[in-house]
Amino acid sequence: MSNATGKNKRKRLFEIMCSAGLAMGLLATSYAGISPRIAATPASVQEFFGTNKVKLVYVQKTNNVNTIYYVDFSETSPTIKKLINNTGDVALPVIAPDGNWVVYRDGLGDAQENELCPSPAVAKVMFVKLAAGSTPYQVASTGFSPRFDYKNSSDNQFGVIYPNSFCNGTIVDQKYPHGIGGPKTLRTMVNVSSGTPVIGATTDVWVDGGYNAGYSKDGKYLGAQYPGDNVFILDASNPNNTAISLGNYAAKTPAGKDTLISTNTCNGSMSPSSVVPGAMLMYTGGLGSAKAQTAFGSWGAHQRLIVKTFAKPNDILRAITVPNDLNVCTENTTNPTPNGCNGNGEIYEKVEWWNPEWSNHPLYAVASAQPNRLFKVGTAWNQVQNGQLVYGVNLDNGKLLRLMETIDTTITDSTNMVYPWLWVSTDGYTEPATILTSIRVPIKGIAAAGRYLTLDKNVVRTNTPMNQVVVFNALGAKIWDSGALGAKAMLVSLPAVRQGVYFVKIAIPGADVPSIVKWNVPATR
Repeated sequence: MSNATGKNKRKRLFEIMCSAGLAMGLLATSYAGISPRIAATPASVQEFFGTNKVKLVYVQKTNNVNTIYYVDFSETSPTIKKLINNTGDVALPVIAPDGNWVVYRDGLGDAQENELCPSPAVAKVMFVKLAAGSTPYQVASTGFSPRFDYKNSSDNQFGVIYPNSFCNGTIVDQKYPHGIGGPKTLRTMVNVSSGTPVIGATTDVWVDGGYNAGYSKDGKYLGAQYPGDNVFILDASNPNNTAISLGNYAAKTPAGKDTLISTNTCNGSMSPSSVVPGAMLMYTGGLGSAKAQTAFGSWGAHQRLIVKTFAKPNDILRAITVPNDLNVCTENTTNPTPNGCNGNGEIYEKVEWWNPEWSNHPLYAVASAQPNRLFKVGTAWNQVQNGQLVYGVNLDNGKLLRLMETIDTTITDSTNMVYPWLWVSTDGYTEPATILTSIRVPIKGIAAAGRYLTLDKNVVRTNTPMNQVVVFNALGAKIWDSGALGAKAMLVSLPAVRQGVYFVKIAIPGADVPSIVKWNVPATR
């Protein structure tokens, strides 16, 4: 297979296989072993999260055999431990709100939720102590994608929610009569006051669809990954409501008009926030229009983690790009150079996010990262992509902390860390009323990392000086210009305008292109 042929084939595969968690190593046949290590130091964990009480659980997938591992970063010398002795089809581990228990799916391995429809499929929901070699307890004989119900959980009792069917196609199109015959979302209570899980009663959470992406902290919103490569969110406070898509983005075209483009959102994960309960984390499968001008630029499949909300489903509140601390080579197979792709396992073209999940903490998330490595074996160029990295993510400022990494980047390495879940202690933490309420975006076209701007109501703030701020209406006409700003201008108040959609262009010294942010002005400000 030629390099070009492999590249094009691989690109098409990823475009059509965006889902709630399928990890694969392309063109890999056999592996010698796994080589993960903890990349974060106790000091870096404390600095990044503001606490060392941080726990990570993930699945190592090797030759289609899945094993759950975990790391407790509060230990003096953290180590990687196996959670349960049995391996096989386990997936989707989630840490309880208290950080001491885990719920996971046992069965079906990495199968997607649309691959087995309409054929029936069976998996179990299991509950286990977060300790090495623990004995799991069965919560449900049939259940998928389990999550914790924060509203109905306490110190010694937890609500575990899950869809009772693997085929969740009724989320949107409602093929079944109300509550009859179709998939449901259920809650089973688990009491741990004795130290041994006692499985309690099971009740309906939602009778018109199996929601698999979490339940908001206020018990109002349900999230789902629908088998159409989009994330959906439901206001479950009314039984007559239907889910809405979080797969579109309102952007500005070069002609100056507002247009709706598809972002192909995938792998939804519900916010644990009390301030913004109707928010979800996901990644994009791509940008529907290369000509669309957005505050976040354009990107390819799985290149951005994004946050969207029920209140403004067509707006992106946060966009966090793939790690920039990795060297990505440029293809050069005819005349290899030190900076080119020589086929020795260099990261080729890009790194992709995989399996992002919002943690129990409103500020933090976790995601696997998959470098696309290029190997030359004889005359054949092979591409292998596995979850060789795991990052902690600060959703407020977009900063990343590498938590896990492989120490082997050869073709024989089978390190593949998927389905990560992060728990961060919230002791002493008070969620600010302004959390995730402003649009914060990375500044485009500037080399320095960590530069960002926010648009909060009518105030633009940056952490680097601005040259100029210009406001355009939805038709592209300029309606306000700040003029040249002072050398230290990092805050600009926008003018009073009528209700509507506007676009704010911010020029930054050192940036080769201006940043453009959509500004939604309500009836009253």
